[in-house]
Amino acid sequence: MKTKTLNKAPKARKRIKTKTSSKVRVGSKTSTVTKRRPEPSRKLEPKKLERWLHPYQMANDRMTGAQILSIIEEQHMLENCLSIDDLLQVNDKGLKYFRRYFVGELLIGWKSASALNDGTVSVPVLSEEDGRLALRHQNIDDLVVGYDPLICFPE
Repeated sequence: MKTKTLNKAPKARKRIKTKTSSKVRVGSKTSTVTKRRPEPSRKLEPKKLERWLHPYQMANDRMTGAQILSIIEEQHMLENCLSIDDLLQVNDKGLKYFRRYFVGELLIGWKSASALNDGTVSVPVLSEEDGRLALRHQNIDDLVVGYDPLICFPE
């Protein structure tokens, strides 16, 4: 008589959320985007974020995105800047969250600046437009930063 061996039940695995859906506004259309992405490498805690203005900005003058990016790189601040993952975390939490912690601010993902094929550089930008969150990429030459501080993680 043959005996059957029973396999042990597999251990329960921790469920990892890999699919996320968020509403993204592109131009005048709003669409829901579902994509797989890894969990963020750092947790965004708005109360611990720092705001930084260049002295030129404090004198009520505007700077271009290219000027800001070069200063960030010179002062080795790029590692502490927000990335596209951080902007997606804010976008996923919704408009109420954005208004609570970042009302009137322009969130720029300087850490995720990327060069395009035509030689220009773009950065992801999250802002409130017409009562909705808008996440877009913007050319740094067209980006004018007036009183919007650089929002970054503490060192």
